[in-house]
Amino acid sequence: KGTVLDQVFRFITYMGMNNHLDFKMSYGLRMGLLKLFEYNREDFFALSKDKNYFLPGAKEFIDYFNGIPKVMLSGGVLEDALQSAAYLGIEMVIANDAGFDNEGRLKKTPHAYVNGNKGKIVNVLKKYFSFLYGGGDSGTDIGILEEVDIFVAGPRSKSKLIDIAKQNPNAIIIPYEESLCYALDKINR
Repeated sequence: KGTVLDQVFRFITYMGMNNHLDFKMSYGLRMGLLKLFEYNREDFFALSKDKNYFLPGAKEFIDYFNGIPKVMLSGGVLEDALQSAAYLGIEMVIANDAGFDNEGRLKKTPHAYVNGNKGKIVNVLKKYFSFLYGGGDSGTDIGILEEVDIFVAGPRSKSKLIDIAKQNPNAIIIPYEESLCYALDKINR
C-alpha cells in the first residue's frame, strides 16, 4: 500500500481511459491489484479521492435541467459514483460493482458491467427518455457520444474522443479552461 502501487493503479486507469487497454480489462486489473494487496474500502477512496474533480459550472449545468430525470453512467465504482451523484443532484446511478463486503474488504471478483457497454446502456435508456444529453472525457465515452442527442466533451477530454466529437454535429466541445456554462450557451442557441 504505497505510492508505487498507487502509480501502477493510476497508470492502468490512464491506459484504459485512453483506449490503449480495454477498459474492462483495465478495471479488472485495478480491482485485482486492490484485492491482491488487501486494499479495503477506505484505502480505495484514499486512492481515488482526487478523482472527484468537477468542471467549473458542473453543478449549475445539472441544475439547469431541473425537473428532468438525470442518470449518471459511470465506468467507476458504484460507491464512488454515488458520492458524485449526490453532490451534483443526480437521481440515478449506473456504475460498476467493486464487491466490498460490510467490513469494507473486497470479497469477490468485481464486475465491470458498465465498461465497454456505455453505448448499449444509453441505447436502452433511449426507450425511456425522449431526449438524451450526455457527456464525457475519455475514450470509454465514445459509445455515449454515438447514442445521445447532444454530447458535451469536457475541456480535458482525451484526443480520440475529441477526434470523433469533431465529426459529430450534435457534439459540443468545451474549450480548455472553459466551464460547463459554455455548453449551456451553445444548447440555448
